[in-house]
Formats: sequence, C-alpha cells, structure tokens
Amino acid sequence: MRAVWILLALVACKRGHEPAAPSSLGSGSGIVAEPQLGPPNPGGERELAFVITKVYDAQKPTSAPPYHAAGGTWTYVDAALATDPAATFGFGMPALESGSDGFGGFAKMWLVPTTSEAGHHFLVAFVKAFHVALPRAYPGTLAPLRVPIAVLGVSTNATELGYSGQGTWDATKMFLSADNIDSAELFFNVSISGKRGAFSEKDEDYDQDDANVLAIALRDGAPPPRTPENDPTLAARPLTLQVGKQVGGRMASPIGSSSKRAILTETLEDHAVLTVVDLATGEVKEPYRTPDRLWMGMCDASAEHCVVQETRSANRHAFASNDPAKLLALDGVTVTTLNVPGAGTSPGATAISPGGRYVIVSGDKATTIVLDRKTGKATAPEHHKEYREVIGWKSEAVALVSLEDLGDSGAEKTYAAWHLDTNKLESLAAAPARGDGTSPDGTRTLAVGDGKVTVTPKGGTARTLQLDPRDARVAEADCCKWLDSRYVSFPAKTLGVIDTDAMKIAFAPASRDDEEPRIIPLAGSMQALVTKGDDLFLAKIVP
Repeated sequence: MRAVWILLALVACKRGHEPAAPSSLGSGSGIVAEPQLGPPNPGGERELAFVITKVYDAQKPTSAPPYHAAGGTWTYVDAALATDPAATFGFGMPALESGSDGFGGFAKMWLVPTTSEAGHHFLVAFVKAFHVALPRAYPGTLAPLRVPIAVLGVSTNATELGYSGQGTWDATKMFLSADNIDSAELFFNVSISGKRGAFSEKDEDYDQDDANVLAIALRDGAPPPRTPENDPTLAARPLTLQVGKQVGGRMASPIGSSSKRAILTETLEDHAVLTVVDLATGEVKEPYRTPDRLWMGMCDASAEHCVVQETRSANRHAFASNDPAKLLALDGVTVTTLNVPGAGTSPGATAISPGGRYVIVSGDKATTIVLDRKTGKATAPEHHKEYREVIGWKSEAVALVSLEDLGDSGAEKTYAAWHLDTNKLESLAAAPARGDGTSPDGTRTLAVGDGKVTVTPKGGTARTLQLDPRDARVAEADCCKWLDSRYVSFPAKTLGVIDTDAMKIAFAPASRDDEEPRIIPLAGSMQALVTKGDDLFLAKIVP
C-alpha cells in the first residue's frame, strides 16, 4: 500500500457505509487535498471537466425554476461539460470557509438539473469517463438535489499532486444519496472565478453509485413514492425501530456481531475504546482503552473472537498506511496483544478463523502471514502473486478463498481451500458458497445476483424475489446479511430488510430531520445501531 498522508477530522457523518469523516483534506496551508497517487490521468480518465457559462451572486435557494433568486448568500452557476455543450446543469454553493487546520467542515450544496435531454448527455459522458454502465431510465420529476459535501480546501491551487497552496479553487467531496444509495463519494472541485471545474473519482467502488444518483438528479428526477400497490416487491408495512439504550458515541462502529453481542470501536479526540455490547440487556463493557487509535477489525461469526488494529502517529488526526501499529485479540472480554513474527511494524489483519485460532495478517512489504495463536507459529505462504480473499470457512483450519491474479487484471477469479495449518492451497472447481450465505440455523441459503434474491430451504425448492430496478442497483453477492434465520438485511439509504418467508422487502421510513441518522444493522441479530445527535443507541428491528 502507498503511504500517503491524509488528515481525518473526527466529526460526525451520517450513515453506516459512509466513512466517519472525509478521507483526504487540505487547504492553502501547504497540506495537499485529494493527493494524486502518480501523474494525472491523460485525457481526464475518471474525471469530467466542466465550464461555467454564467454566475449568479447573492442568491437564495427556491423551489421553482430556475431554483434560485436574488437576496441571499449563495452563489449559483449555469454550467456545461467541456466535451459536450449540450450537457448542461447548474449548482448552488454556500460561502465556504477553511478552518485553522485546513478542513472546512461539512456543508450542503444544490445540484440543479436543466432538462432530461441535457441530463442524458451528461450521463453518457460520465459513464464513458468513469467506465461504468449507463443507468436504466426510471422517469420521475426533476428537481434540485441537496448534496452534503466535505470542504477539503478553500481558495487553493490545482497542481499535478492535488490541491495545495493559494489559488482560486475550492476542493470538496460530494456524498451522493438517492433511492437505496447512501453517500456515494465523488470529488467536486470548482474555480468559480476561473469559470471551470471537474468531477473526479474518489474511489472506483463508488463510480456506479455516483452514476446512478446523477441519473436521478440530472436526467430522470425522483420517481413517485413506492407503495405496496405500485411495487409488488414491497412489504405491506414499513420497518419500525424501537430505540433502546445508548451504547456509545456517534463515532462508534461495529467490527462484528452475533445474536448475543456486538463489538464496537470508537476513536475520539484523546483516546479510543473497544466495547462489548450485550444485545439482550444493552449492557456495555469496556475491555480496552488506549490513548492511541483503534481502526480496522473483524470477528468470527460468534463475535467472541476478534482482532483489531491499534495505530499511532505524531499527529493524532493524520493517518498513513505505514503508521506504527499492533494487533489486539479479543477473546470474550479479554484483550491481549498479538505478536506476529515477520509482519513488520504496521501489521493489519484480514481474517480470523472460527474459534479465533488462526489470524491472517497483512505485513509490511505486501507479505501475508498465517498466525497460529495456539502454537505461536507464524508462517508466510510460498511466494504468490494472487490476491487471496477469504469468503468462507470449511473448518477452523481451512479457509475458502477467491484468488485474483495481480499481474493480469483481466483474468477470471479462481477458488481454493486454503489449509492454514500447512499453508497449502487445494484448488476448487467452482466458487464455494459464501460463508454468510447460510442462515444461522442452517435451514436456508441465500444468493444475490442479476437483480434477484434467491432463498433455498434445506431440501426444498428455491424461491426468488425479482428486485425492483432501484434495489437491483445495489444488490451484490455480499450485500445482504442474515439478521436471524428468516430476515436478511438489505443496503438502503435508511434500512432495508427482506422477509425470506414472504419474499418481500421493507424499508425504514426516511427521517424528516435535516440529518438522516446512521442505521447499521447487526448481522446475526434483529437489532441495529442508530445515531441520534452525538450518541449511538441500540434499536430492535420490527418488520
């Protein structure tokens, strides 16, 4: 991994798959915002430049076209893509300010459509530049889309290495949300005085979601509200959440859960904590506290055995891939430090076996090490060039993995059983069932793909739910987790749950507040974590 320094503001964000804070910040103080990992892409690869054709100062947002009027503090513009003058759109920006640390905090802007035809031109250019599929049209009513942004740099300069120094550019990051897509990230940088700007990739994993939200914002508009009458996939009633005890602060995130407990980490201004939540009572135990930071972690299916990374650096709010780190093991409520010979100074964990005996560790210099916690033996596999992802477990000592050839991006995945005790691979003829595809009681299996959810009872006939196109956009093989042996979580802007008896989907109602709560379903339990203000609460999911 490349060691690029980035700042992290420890402030609240909105939802589960959204990061707790923006991942790269900067200002005119010399910090680089949106650092380039290498030279700029020739021809604007995964970047879409636009020109500003007219500027409207001292405006305020309105609900009728052109969606702004004189008498406010906002700046609105008319714009078009540099490569296609017919791809017109507009946007409104509030006054932006940079803090003393270079981070300008969070704000909201408006993305303003013109016509569906102009939006189509925009989408055609976007999918070509970002190498994604053209979203299926789902006509609704065009209206401005309010978009949260992270202000990464104000009055800064565009350079080959990112945005830094003094200049006319404002560097921001959009969080695009619509339908069942929440907070897909996209860099949005603009020089209003220079009458130009650009959309650019934050991470390729967001690109298709970005395209889908932009299709709704600029081409299709919001569709009519979904009801059981106009949507046969929808359950008769929405989900409700019965909010219970507070279990942490807004910044806490789960690293594992089961029917009995959830494991959370939370990094705050001057310390970090590892907590265990009893899901029956809401009781919270804190087995570990550190002045350093707790970051990535994972648990086995029981959430009794977990491993988490503790990191530190001279600047508490600065993160790099080569920060000094150590690994902690949680067994029940006991925390110990893992000694991993050969892993270097910045080890990270990628998987832990059922029962917690084996931990797969990524070490310095791209090494992969298997640690046997029972014997203390740490073994590096023979030199290999493929990326190994654990997708399930055959036994405590045998991981089921997918293999990707790092030297050939076009090669298809292959599959193997990885015997951790001997470090040998046993080739598999076909992809194994995902470890999270079987219900907790073992009576049903789940498969998601091609816009469908298929549930097969043990010894029975498969049942299929053909998803609504809006849901199909976010339905992937690993999207959905069993909450119990009947209900499955589904990624949604709020929260979605599939009833595998009725083969219907239900959603929690959207919040009427300006800020949507984060709702994080806890796999293995009919419960979720819900934010309210600065606090995090346990909530029962009621279909």
